[in-house]
Amino acid sequence: MKQFPVERKSIWQRLISRECIRAGTVRLMKQLRQDNHRLYVYTTSYRSPAYISRMFLSYGIRLDKIINKSIHDKTLGKTAGSMFIFYK
Repeated sequence: MKQFPVERKSIWQRLISRECIRAGTVRLMKQLRQDNHRLYVYTTSYRSPAYISRMFLSYGIRLDKIINKSIHDKTLGKTAGSMFIFYK
């Protein structure tokens, strides 16, 4: 498995998630939010939107929308590729 630098995790973050966020993600997303961008996460995993939201919130990042594989399949159908862009 490929390794990459990750953000440092507090005790709170360790309790919420076993996963790590790549180094630089927090700074980038906070800068994007400060510049009035909306933050979406689009993942091909089946992790629940609530889980993903809590994980990012533990780093101080509020997400505007989360699209996981279940939502993707429900919206576009199971045979749709993951390269589609979803706009609401």
